[in-house]
Amino acid sequence: MDNQSEARHNAGVLEGVIANLPMFRQAPRQQVAELARYARSQHVQRGSAVCRRGDPMPGFYAVAYGIVKLALRTDAGEEKVLRLVGPGETFGEAVMFLEKPCPVDVVALADS
Repeated sequence: MDNQSEARHNAGVLEGVIANLPMFRQAPRQQVAELARYARSQHVQRGSAVCRRGDPMPGFYAVAYGIVKLALRTDAGEEKVLRLVGPGETFGEAVMFLEKPCPVDVVALADS
C-alpha cells in the first residue's frame, strides 16, 4: 500500500471508530470526517503505557480494540484501579476540556 492509500485507509478507520462512539453516533458524516482529520491512532502493546499521570492530554482517548486500565498509585506503591476501558469506550474528556494533565496512569492490559 502506498502512503496515500494508507493515509486514506487510516482516515476511514478513524472515521469508523469515531462514528461508533456513543457521543458521535448521531453526528452527521461530514462532522465525523472533520473530527477524524484531527484524530491520531496509537497502537499500544500489552503492558505499555498509553499515558502517565502528569503527562499532557492533547485530547480524549477512544479504545477501538483491547482494554486499558486507569489507575492511581498510593504513596505506599499500592495500585488502585479506577476503571477498565474497552472497545467503544472513551476516557479523558473532562481533563481535555479543563486543559489539565493526565490525572492517572493508563496502561494497556491487552494489545490496544
